[in-house]
Amino acid sequence: MGVITRMRVTFDTNTYRPVVEPHRYVNHPDHAIYVDLNQAIRDRRITPFVGEALFTIEAIRRTARVPYLASRRPLTQVTESGTAEGRIQVTVTIGPDHAQHPGLSTREIERLETALQLGFRLLAQPRIGTPRPTPVRPDLHPERFASYADINQRQNRFFEALKAIEARDVGFSIAKAIGDRARRRAGRPATWFELLEEDQFFNADERKEIAAAVGEWVDGDNIAAHVAYGNEIFCTEDKAGKGRPSIMNADNRSWLERTYGTRFATPRDLHALLKND
Repeated sequence: MGVITRMRVTFDTNTYRPVVEPHRYVNHPDHAIYVDLNQAIRDRRITPFVGEALFTIEAIRRTARVPYLASRRPLTQVTESGTAEGRIQVTVTIGPDHAQHPGLSTREIERLETALQLGFRLLAQPRIGTPRPTPVRPDLHPERFASYADINQRQNRFFEALKAIEARDVGFSIAKAIGDRARRRAGRPATWFELLEEDQFFNADERKEIAAAVGEWVDGDNIAAHVAYGNEIFCTEDKAGKGRPSIMNADNRSWLERTYGTRFATPRDLHALLKND
């Protein structure tokens, strides 16, 4: 890996937390590395980012994920207006109902505040209908997201990367495949979120699979956002076990490097880069 000055680094869940709060990881063998990376952010040698999916989806406890996904419904608004010809024009807007999100824990809010003060900015991951937590608070206020000159270009790059990732049967595709099985059993048109509410279409093992698949869903979305914003290094400890379908496994990492120039680094790798800078 070459040397980069003022690195734009996307951190995933397992690296975001110890880098933001190294004092909580004093017994970890990499504690000194976390302290140095934290200082490198303060010194503006690293420009840090974290995907919003950590807070919209992954922060929900595993045991609560299936009930939450089953209850999600988009918010539909219908407005009427008159035209110059005297006709009535009806507009239907479908969007997320933020009130459905259970909100972040006090601990997660404290960590997020610390991260934002440190210099972290959120990467937008605009999946249609995804509620954001605690809408009455400014936790995920627009000013806390990373800026990007051309929003349409960023969103197009995000969805293009998502489509390519899911075509490899990883990311969100793993949860979707479980849902597709339920749809076939149901034999009627319905989203798999709706079918989760009905006991007969998912067995207990599949419900556990979906709860676990949220982590892979978030990984795929994080990589897509990293690509969309043009960040340089994706910092993670996740290497995916052998045989596990994951965007983080060796084959998919190689594909991401070839296709998008994505560079992966553990905190130790990142620390070494700083030492050589």
